[in-house]
Amino acid sequence: KVIEHKPYDQKADVFSFGIALWELLTGELPYSCLTPLQAAVGVVQKGLRPTIPKTTHPRLSELLQRCWQQDPTLRPDFSEIIEILQHIAKEINNDHKDKSSHGFLSALRRVHH
Repeated sequence: KVIEHKPYDQKADVFSFGIALWELLTGELPYSCLTPLQAAVGVVQKGLRPTIPKTTHPRLSELLQRCWQQDPTLRPDFSEIIEILQHIAKEINNDHKDKSSHGFLSALRRVHH
């Protein structure tokens, strides 16, 4: 929104949150091989998005994709994001009760069948 000189709103924060969540998940910086200008143009004009690892929990993968929707009206609100993350956390806790836990993000990185 800022790059396109459009009014800034919470939906821009949702996009940024999705990027930050991806960084936590992967331990990488998105678009590291691009200049900031190339990345901005790629995101705004070409729909460039980071690649979600195939081992990512399916619901988290879906959440990231929704946060990155080109049309901001299709992005979830933060209240919905919180509900989704709580649901994923509960599901992971139920799946791993008898296993040693290495944390929420580690569990999200594992392959889920």
